[in-house]
Amino acid sequence: MANWHDSFNPRLSRKKDYLPRARVGNGQWVNTGRDDWSLARAPIDSFETGYFGAGDSRKDDRTIETFAIDVSPDVVDDWKERFKNERRLPALPYGNHGISESLKKLLDENLAKFDWKQHQYFLNTFKQYRTEIEGLKMHYLRPALPPVDGKLVVPLVLLHGFPGNFWHFYKVIPFLSNPSRHGFDFGVRETIIFDVIVPSLPGFLWSEKPTRSGLWTAEAARILSKLLTRLEITSAFIHGGSILGTDVAAAMGALYPKQVRGLHLSNPILPPLCDLQTGLQSVLASFAWLRDEDREATGLLEQQNIAHLLQVKNADALGVALHNSPQGQLIYLMARWADYSRNGTKELNQMYTVDELLTESALYWLTDSLPHALRFLENSSSHPDRCQLALATVSRPTAICQTPDAPFRTSRALLGHKFHNITRYNTLPKGGLFHSLQDAHSLAADIFSFVEREYM
Repeated sequence: MANWHDSFNPRLSRKKDYLPRARVGNGQWVNTGRDDWSLARAPIDSFETGYFGAGDSRKDDRTIETFAIDVSPDVVDDWKERFKNERRLPALPYGNHGISESLKKLLDENLAKFDWKQHQYFLNTFKQYRTEIEGLKMHYLRPALPPVDGKLVVPLVLLHGFPGNFWHFYKVIPFLSNPSRHGFDFGVRETIIFDVIVPSLPGFLWSEKPTRSGLWTAEAARILSKLLTRLEITSAFIHGGSILGTDVAAAMGALYPKQVRGLHLSNPILPPLCDLQTGLQSVLASFAWLRDEDREATGLLEQQNIAHLLQVKNADALGVALHNSPQGQLIYLMARWADYSRNGTKELNQMYTVDELLTESALYWLTDSLPHALRFLENSSSHPDRCQLALATVSRPTAICQTPDAPFRTSRALLGHKFHNITRYNTLPKGGLFHSLQDAHSLAADIFSFVEREYM
């Protein structure tokens, strides 16, 4: 096997001097500069701090510690033994619920030979750290930079989504942090090089799991805002990918705009039924008189049909089942990967290596991440303020990149309802929601092009 080394009632208003506004982290309102038929929305409840750690609330330990992954061989052996001894669900003649029986067999055969020690060694070649924020030890990567004399060093935060993790960026990080070595030459007066920070979202992998309920998108954005402050980064470009990743990145742009130099979002989506204006624009996206780049947009009815891909219900019930079944967890993750890499002519192992598929399963199982990730997703999709946050306007420069195999596509016209300063809109040549694994070169080039434009 080759290794990879709602409840919300808007009011329609028409006032000459009315400007849509977004609530920022310090509780103030900011104007976005648009004057048209607009929706007056209730403000998002925003608090300066929270606490999700064990025990009583206390002051965070601000120490930044170096971190290395160290999973006991006994834990890895237990994972493989559990997987081997589990009962298999009998195959049915029709329908494979996301992945075929032949792929299941291939994964079964290779999991027994999966060399975690080798993968752990590779992951530890990236410099990693942890620091406590709101009671949680937050894990992040920050690769070392080559010599930077005469170069423009730009902070860049890469946010993974669900079901993903920091490892999804392992192919793109070298292009961004050492571009000249890989043939990238972007910059106006100085060559751009990125100071890359890749956090693990709260509860994912080696970021600690919340011990209190309720953590959702807005609070994750606040925690990451505090991480930037801890790292003494006053302003950074933020890339968000996949479910949750784009949402948290957009939330940072809306709630903490002073810390966001620009947003780069892959396949963002807006909930169509949060307000009348967004719903009507979703309907219009289905008609051919829209601009060419919007003709492939997902219509309102289709968005409702794929709603199950964007949310989860009864997260704890599902989490308990998957927490005790490495086979169930593997099949669940692969089914999600198939949904998010929608390509009707290819199996998953034709889009990704078998080693990559098993690495995803290993990372989630060995860190007990999936139950907590499901809670995060359910909290974010059911929070009473989800519509206010989803529609909170963003005035920071924004780049949108779409991919052809994503399960949805939001029109530029509809995205303009939220993002008021879209400076780049592009469709990458291939990939779904996990295109950082499928076409890292194109993703890196798109990020470089966006940032270069902002420095012109």
